[in-house]
Amino acid sequence: MNGKITNIKYLRLNKVNKILIVEYKSFYNDIEILDKTAQYLDSGFNLVEFYPECDNDCKNLEITQKLRQLTSIYDSMFLIKNRLDIVQITDSDGVILDINSIKPIYVKKLLKEDKIIGFDSNLLLSTEIENYILKERNFFDFIQGKIEIEYLNGVKIFNNSIIERLK
Repeated sequence: MNGKITNIKYLRLNKVNKILIVEYKSFYNDIEILDKTAQYLDSGFNLVEFYPECDNDCKNLEITQKLRQLTSIYDSMFLIKNRLDIVQITDSDGVILDINSIKPIYVKKLLKEDKIIGFDSNLLLSTEIENYILKERNFFDFIQGKIEIEYLNGVKIFNNSIIERLK
């Protein structure tokens, strides 16, 4: 990977102080999602992760585009869980993967070099997840959740204390 791109991603991730997770299934309508997300962005959250869990791809894309516009206004990073197609269409900052996602080696091949690849340990740490992280760590720019691994050579670690789910 290009060292300059790696440094830029690292600098951007170092500025993250609060992460907001927005799950589409948790809300009644788009206006509610956007209003609540804006409230969190107003209070200092600077990384929004969107988990599009609606079965309607057109609806997922529509709300993702709106959230992307909103996070751009706030100069916040915007990542999408598991949906590489939507990341590319909306030019989002990157993707969040979990242990059941497509392997990160393939994600790295599909996304532009400047896109961020994160891993969500689902707030749980098991031997299976720990082994997975150790095996795939070279493909992640950051890992979030309950992480007890002390050092992962250049991979940013966000613990649960800075992560909040939109309520």
